[in-house]
Amino acid sequence: MNEAKPLDRAGIEEAFRIMGQYLLDRKALGEIAIYDGSAILFQFDWRKTSQDVDARIVSGGSHGLVIQAVREAAKRLGLSASWLNESVDMYARPGEGHIDRVLIGLIHRPSVLDSVSWRPNLPIFWQ
Repeated sequence: MNEAKPLDRAGIEEAFRIMGQYLLDRKALGEIAIYDGSAILFQFDWRKTSQDVDARIVSGGSHGLVIQAVREAAKRLGLSASWLNESVDMYARPGEGHIDRVLIGLIHRPSVLDSVSWRPNLPIFWQ
């Protein structure tokens, strides 16, 4: 297990890109909502690092694949196995839905079939 190192925005975005590509390669869609310090890091310039990414995987049907993508990103970037922390899930408001979220980014790449269209496969929301 790797020792936890602070994550900056660029490092988190790279981890999300790896996750997105992992899911795209498997023709799967994953959706996460980020909370706490990492959400602040994406919204404001004054927060530079976070120890982990507090997140909920909100795409129920692909939860297992998203976790595999998290592990792949950890392996490739030398991150702690717990860099994406789902424990925030127990504090989320029951019934929370898309209306409660603000989209902050899509990890995507151009479609092989249509170089003009973008195909998101890892929507990331701020809570």
